[in-house]
Amino acid sequence: MPQADDLPLDQLAMAAHSLYCADKIAQGLTAEKLPALVPWDQLPEDLRQANRAQVADIPYKLSILGYELTTGPGKPASEIHFTNQEMNRLAKQEHERWMKEREEMGWRYAPVRDSLRKLHPSVVPWEDLPESEKEKDREVIRNLPKLIDTAGLRLQKQVVRK
Repeated sequence: MPQADDLPLDQLAMAAHSLYCADKIAQGLTAEKLPALVPWDQLPEDLRQANRAQVADIPYKLSILGYELTTGPGKPASEIHFTNQEMNRLAKQEHERWMKEREEMGWRYAPVRDSLRKLHPSVVPWEDLPESEKEKDREVIRNLPKLIDTAGLRLQKQVVRK
């Protein structure tokens, strides 16, 4: 049976981008205000890579909950529900992943974002984030079940491999 390592990364990354765009459009945002609101094939490569990096971490996050992705029989992801503790743990993990990714690309902290100079106010530890920024990471986690289902994948209880 195919396991998480066998899954096409772009399948999940495209689904993540599609859900992100739908969410932002529903909030009334446009491509003029948010340049990432374009179809996948028009998305700059650095943003495609950011989507790929985000979804590449999904198997790790699911392992925290005792699940793994599969293309075979399994449970629909929509059947999983996060406790507040799980939500915050996974959101913190997402922020730490994002921050490490940014730092590896040369981004650093500044109180005002400046994309040309690679400065961002969220390049701080989770504990120092404003609640509005923590909520963005929680939203990534809330969207995991929908993302997994949209990509046509399922969950199974984690198999301990020796």
